[in-house]
Amino acid sequence: MSTIGSGADDLSPERAAEIRRRLAILRVQLEQGKVHFAPHLVEDMGRSLAEVRYGHDGEVDLSTVDARVRGLALAVTVTKDREDLKAAVSLKEIQTEYFEWLGANFGHLFKTMRERRLNPHQAGRAASADADFVREIVALGPQFTELLTAFWSDTSDAAYAHLEDVRTLKVVFGGDLFPSAYQNIASTCGIYADTIILPDPFLRSAELFRVWSPEQQTYYFVKHALNVLTYRELALADVEPPIVVVLPDRAPFNEDERQFVFELARADAATHASALFGASFASFEEVLQFVDQFESVDQAVGAVVRPDRLLFDTEWAGTPQQQIERMLREHPEMGKLSERPARIIPLQAVGRMAQANDLLLKTQRLGGTPLIDAPTSWKYFQWKLEYDSERLPHDATAELHVVRGLQTAAGGPAQWLGRVPPDALIELRRERALPELRNLLAAGVEEIATSAPADFRRTAEQVLANIERAVAEHERQLRDLKAKKWRFALKDIGSWVVVGSIEVAAAATGTPLFGLSALAGNQLLNVPKLRDIPPGIRRLFEESKQLRRSPVGLLFRYRG
Repeated sequence: MSTIGSGADDLSPERAAEIRRRLAILRVQLEQGKVHFAPHLVEDMGRSLAEVRYGHDGEVDLSTVDARVRGLALAVTVTKDREDLKAAVSLKEIQTEYFEWLGANFGHLFKTMRERRLNPHQAGRAASADADFVREIVALGPQFTELLTAFWSDTSDAAYAHLEDVRTLKVVFGGDLFPSAYQNIASTCGIYADTIILPDPFLRSAELFRVWSPEQQTYYFVKHALNVLTYRELALADVEPPIVVVLPDRAPFNEDERQFVFELARADAATHASALFGASFASFEEVLQFVDQFESVDQAVGAVVRPDRLLFDTEWAGTPQQQIERMLREHPEMGKLSERPARIIPLQAVGRMAQANDLLLKTQRLGGTPLIDAPTSWKYFQWKLEYDSERLPHDATAELHVVRGLQTAAGGPAQWLGRVPPDALIELRRERALPELRNLLAAGVEEIATSAPADFRRTAEQVLANIERAVAEHERQLRDLKAKKWRFALKDIGSWVVVGSIEVAAAATGTPLFGLSALAGNQLLNVPKLRDIPPGIRRLFEESKQLRRSPVGLLFRYRG
């Protein structure tokens, strides 16, 4: 192994100081017996370490430090810095500070909402109808967001480090600004996942606040605050692992990553437009040029060859033109973003694909599984996986996207414990009750997520079939539970049973995103090549090739 030699003289003072810091940490860790080598590496590593010399000034002579020692020092330092970061502040402390601060600002509104038996949506609508309150929120909103950004800037790295190291079934919410204001997502699936990771909706909405009207700003500000506070009891419960954690997206703190997600979304939207219009678009700019030829939305809709993919909301009725009119009426910010009317079609696809890409990156980083509760977002998430599989070479790893509705296991809608009160969920966790139900999806999802791309299709189909059989057994167990009349937190377990649909979407790529695989193969145009990918995402790319982790998605949905 040759030494770095004169290259050490070319280092900047800052770079040299950092390498010496790493070497000092390595020395301490070696002296404490915390560094161990595989047998086949002992001899070479020992020789490299023996070559390290100190200068007359007492500092390490960097010209005597070869690449092997530098790499070891870097790895040891990353681990040591990570442990120090986690030791400096616990995840519980971060969550407590966040919810206490939010409660201090909105606790009085939360109390009023509960007293009047409203949900966050209804409370937000009432607040946005009060002109005086609207003026107050509009005036104070920027300062609130600034303080929140500062808080997460100081704590998010530690929070991510804690959650990355949790080895349980973690589900990461995505596909919307925050879970539905009508039902608690932990009540819906908290039995079947160890930790539910929710985004900070204020940071996720920051850019939209700039284009929303004062009334819209007030509505979302209040709805977000009250919706988040409904999870306070679950987030701060004294159980391990935590039931709920609020964790901000990384994009607000990393412009390169935000831009990268945006570029991926534009590439995905171009692929979506190709399917929608039956054309071939090499870039999103080509899509915009195409739709700009239409003088009206009607003309653009007339050019659509796949109307099933012209989707604004799965619950909206009416013609595509009527849905577009509704979109512009309920989301006027979309009109402000569109220079020409027909652009709303590809632009809304960019937003949807950005949500899917951001969710996949976040779950890859956290070693989690995507969780979506909005059917429209679920469709775009599926399309994202489908388009990515089509970009891969047509070999054994192609067409790996698999979706299975588990309600088919019982020949009809599935039943599950989907209306579990927060206090009862906490009690169940503390008493470690119903472990067989909690493990229902965990094992299957993990098996899919760690399967190799080459045998993914066979593995996924088999695992999903196993889950279907487990769902049928699960329904039998539910009948037995209801017959036993068990009660937790003074509530009958039979009242928690809901009927609806459970779906699992899975795809294997060997990369965090299919899109990254396509980038590496130069199969996408006008998107940064691999060397231009932000370092954090590039590390995910490399790690995923070793972990062979696949994107896996979950959807729980019921009515009432």
